[in-house]
Amino acid sequence: MEEKTLKPREVEEGLKAWFQQKVPQVSQVDIHNVVRRAEGFSHEIFTFSVKWMDDGREVSKDLVVRVDPGKKSAEYMPSSLDRQFKVLKCIEAANIRVPAPK
Repeated sequence: MEEKTLKPREVEEGLKAWFQQKVPQVSQVDIHNVVRRAEGFSHEIFTFSVKWMDDGREVSKDLVVRVDPGKKSAEYMPSSLDRQFKVLKCIEAANIRVPAPK
């Protein structure tokens, strides 16, 4: 099976479309500093910065996105993102520094 590696520009465009669809009340979404990270077993992991306007105020965040490869990867192993989200929330509640699950 041939693997397709996403390019940062593709990720930037996809994230901008996602933000505009999932958070329609915000405007002027700007995705930048997209960097592919080497970590991850079968998923591609990218860090990025995002800025947007929300009710007249600028909001900015540094975030991480984990892209599910679907079945295009020979190394693909199904994962339970819901379970992983719940685990991160529990760890966060215990005041242990982890990426903030959103």
